[in-house]
Amino acid sequence: MGAETGRAHAIQHTASLAGRSAGARDFEAGRLELLNDNMDVGAPVLAGKYKGVDQAYDKLLGKLSGHHFDGISPELRGNLVDYYKDRKAPRSRPNNKENTVWMKQIEQLDQLPAATP
Repeated sequence: MGAETGRAHAIQHTASLAGRSAGARDFEAGRLELLNDNMDVGAPVLAGKYKGVDQAYDKLLGKLSGHHFDGISPELRGNLVDYYKDRKAPRSRPNNKENTVWMKQIEQLDQLPAATP
């Protein structure tokens, strides 16, 4: 590695560490704010726009439902409700696995408002 490349790498590494340190300080002080953005495309998270996000929300919903939403924060509850309110049912035949999964998610979401933090 040449001197210039090494120097550039060191500057980038130091900046990266400084950024993480600031984030860690904010977290420890209770003031860390994370955007609800899709980091792959840099846009707000929207239901049905990105399969990876849909899968992550579906997995989270399933895990929380499996624990009867015990201890869920009002913020997370609100985030789930906001996310799924815009989600469209799959376009497939009624007996398709996607529809079965969708119906289960609807049942899980129906349990959500009754869950207490």
